[in-house]
Amino acid sequence: MISLDEADTLGRTGPGATPVRVLGWSARSSQGRVRTRNEDSWGEAHGCVFAVADGMGGAAGGQRASTLAVAGLLAADATAGWTGALRLLNDAISRQCRAEGFPSAGSTLVAVVVDRGRCVTIHIGDSRIYRLRSGELCRLTSDHNLANLRRDEGLDPRADDGRGGPRALTSYLGNPMAGQRVDVGTVSAEPADRLLLCTDGIHGQMSEATIGQLLRHGDCQEAADLLVAEADRAGGRDNATALVVEIGPR
Repeated sequence: MISLDEADTLGRTGPGATPVRVLGWSARSSQGRVRTRNEDSWGEAHGCVFAVADGMGGAAGGQRASTLAVAGLLAADATAGWTGALRLLNDAISRQCRAEGFPSAGSTLVAVVVDRGRCVTIHIGDSRIYRLRSGELCRLTSDHNLANLRRDEGLDPRADDGRGGPRALTSYLGNPMAGQRVDVGTVSAEPADRLLLCTDGIHGQMSEATIGQLLRHGDCQEAADLLVAEADRAGGRDNATALVVEIGPR
């Protein structure tokens, strides 16, 4: 992964990369059993760009922030690089939410862009991207939260250091503070790969072994349905969104 302030290397493919395309995709989203509103958003553009976001900051504000995050990502002009586009998106969400009376609203965001033999991955917050290849599940993102920040600092992830609980976010879109971390990178894409973009309502309520098992089932819609149904069965403590993408040869 590379941080927001590092060189942008997106879209470059190696000479040996196998051309791929999106064969199909599907999404499922649920309010869950506890929340009164679904603050998750998801979408796609051009058949090759996919995004999922999880809003925060109060039901109406969180829903608005996640909607802005997905719409902004899908409409972004990344010809000069995704890093600049994401800086603009962060500032735009912050300004718009404050103008609409939601000063504490923000959103996580994960996105993938299928580009020839690679996938561009974009990530901020604690929503996740997984890749299933040959039956093996690989997580492609690392949560931006205090638990991981403390690990990076050599501390106990659950240390009582006055900064908040381990799941508290350290980066999210819509934050008016400078220095937001956004991870942007490239990973290989091969025929028969399956990608999962999901909010913490999915990965926070089941093991990665269960995610991998359910992601293998049926077509994209069946896999997305099973993941959200399992989140509901496990208690439905949060909004849950799963977007599944199937990769095939061009």
